[in-house]
Amino acid sequence: LVRYRIEAADNHPEPGTVRAPFADDPSLNFAYYSYDGVPPYTPTDQTVHPDGLGHAYDPDTLTSLPVYQLITRPQDILQCMAYNTSQQIPKENYSARRTFNWEGAFVYNGIVYDHMRYRLRGYNQRYQLQQKRNMRLRFNRGHYFQALDQRGREYPTKWRTLLFAKGFGPREVGNFGVTESLNNFLFNLLGVPAPYTHWIHLRVVDEAEESPLSPGGQYTGDFWGMFLAMEDYDSRFLDAHDLPKGNLYKLTDGVTAGLLQLRYQAKDSVSNGGDYNNIRFSLHPAADENFIRTFVDVDHWSRYETVQQAIRHYDLGVYPDRENISAPVDTPALKNMAWFFRPDPSSEYGKLMPLPWDHEQSWGESGAHQGWDMPLYAVIDPQITDGRAKVDYTGGPRQKESVYIEYRNVLREFRDLVWNQETLPPLIDRFASVITDFVPADRDRWKDNPLSQGTLTDFGPLEDKIADMNVFAFVGGTHWPTLDRPNTSMVAPGGRAVELDERSNYGGDDVSIP
Repeated sequence: LVRYRIEAADNHPEPGTVRAPFADDPSLNFAYYSYDGVPPYTPTDQTVHPDGLGHAYDPDTLTSLPVYQLITRPQDILQCMAYNTSQQIPKENYSARRTFNWEGAFVYNGIVYDHMRYRLRGYNQRYQLQQKRNMRLRFNRGHYFQALDQRGREYPTKWRTLLFAKGFGPREVGNFGVTESLNNFLFNLLGVPAPYTHWIHLRVVDEAEESPLSPGGQYTGDFWGMFLAMEDYDSRFLDAHDLPKGNLYKLTDGVTAGLLQLRYQAKDSVSNGGDYNNIRFSLHPAADENFIRTFVDVDHWSRYETVQQAIRHYDLGVYPDRENISAPVDTPALKNMAWFFRPDPSSEYGKLMPLPWDHEQSWGESGAHQGWDMPLYAVIDPQITDGRAKVDYTGGPRQKESVYIEYRNVLREFRDLVWNQETLPPLIDRFASVITDFVPADRDRWKDNPLSQGTLTDFGPLEDKIADMNVFAFVGGTHWPTLDRPNTSMVAPGGRAVELDERSNYGGDDVSIP
């Protein structure tokens, strides 16, 4: 890594000099990186590869995913990862958790993004297990990151922040990023803007030896395996997805104040969090249909809700109370989605468009919850009295029947055209094929690593996850994986497809459809 500055001097008409970058540029200097290419990755102690020890993953396999390199001091990356529990930042220290304390140089596609900063992300699972962590990287003003998609095409906007997902969720179920990638594809397919994603190969350059071959070498060196790179919610997201400039909030576990969750303040939108508070405090079953249609984009919500229910993205923070005996309530855990308020002349606050986020607990994992979000709760008026009971989306006395019918119509369309055995399994396979050859190397990097301290380090082969996704979609009858809550974690025989059919007929619609 070579860092340099350029200084120009001129004596006419007055002596003077100028330096680039300017003194106020947070990048501090220009830089270039001299590198002779990715070497083979050789397991030294054990391997999941069928060829056994002696097999080396060749550069062609390792560069089948785009190579991202983070150059940083070893003490910085270790302090950030906090495998030593004394270095972990407590949940309640919200400000410290959001601070980008660690610095590095990030290299991709021939460009050095110098003096960028990084940290971990996440609330409940920030320090889960002793292996990969979810990360957030922030780039400097004037030097935002130009990411390329899986096919090597530039995304519409540069990214101020780059997110890494580790590929497993808080219930210790591995998904390799396949569920999150496919979920966002399905949301976008239905016209619900969702963050772009692509898989990457991460190398952390923190020591002189890049690829050690001594005992234990497979767990050190630059190779950090595979992550899912994700777009973040901010003003650039709105531009990339052709959304108008409206207020954008990213809902965060443990935070309820709207202004603390504001990601973009639109020029012509309310600036006091009134749009957020209006939904949070008023979008309940007591709200009438006119209120819902005034402040919620019902067409958009119907499409969002359809995918959310299909994939079972239930970890949304609207739960029965802590004793699991009453109907859903707003809690301090309202989370795992974004609220975008599309400007509309008929509404002072604009219309709510929910957007998806943090759905790694999907395709069966989130069996502890029943899948309520605030619009669904307000539309259906559920009469549940037990948070551990089988989900029942039968409408109550205050249901908004015409809104509920609109949603069920979209659900039927999605079930007919997308969630069927001719379309969905090949789509799952298509996503998985991107990482099939790379996954064994990633598993070898982390399986039984010396940091593990007896915690889970491996989630089995990719093929098992793909088979499980198909079982969830079309077979069912098993639990994923909360066996202490069998009524909410079980998927009916016939899989999620049967449950979607059941939900689309909650109003007895089948007798009304020609």
